[in-house]
Amino acid sequence: MHVYSLCHQRRADDVGSCKRFRDFQVHLHFPYLQFLWNVPFTITLEREGDLWIGKVEVGTGLIGRFVLVDGNEVLSPALPFSFSSNRPMNMIEVPETDAGIEPKDVSHGSVVMDLFRSHITNRLERIYVYLPPDYQSSGKQLLF
Repeated sequence: MHVYSLCHQRRADDVGSCKRFRDFQVHLHFPYLQFLWNVPFTITLEREGDLWIGKVEVGTGLIGRFVLVDGNEVLSPALPFSFSSNRPMNMIEVPETDAGIEPKDVSHGSVVMDLFRSHITNRLERIYVYLPPDYQSSGKQLLF
C-alpha cells in the first residue's frame, strides 16, 4: 500500500489543505513543507515543477501523521485527528485490500439516537437504542 503526498506551494499566507482520493492516495497541500514525518520514517520531498512529491510504503490500519512546516507540527483540518503519544495528530485509515465487510442476507435492526431529559442531571442526555428489524412496521412502542 502506498500513500502519496503531493504538496503544492502557492502563497505564503496559504494555510494548507489535504484531500483523500481513491486507491488510498492522500494529497497534501502545505506551503513551505520541508518533509513529511511518518513514524519511523522521514520522507524527503522532491520538487517536480510546482509539486513536492514523497512516497512511502505504510502498513494497514489507523496511522498517525505529522506534517512539519518550518520545524513546527501542523494539523491538517481536512484529515481526521486523534490524540496519540499525549498530543493531537492527523490520522489516515488504510484498510486491508481484502477487508470488505458484507452484511449477511438476514434482516437487520437499527440503532437510533434520541434525546431525553434526565432526572439525575436535569438536562437533555443522548441515548442510543437498538430497534429490532420489524419495529418500524409493527407499531409497538418500546418501554423504558
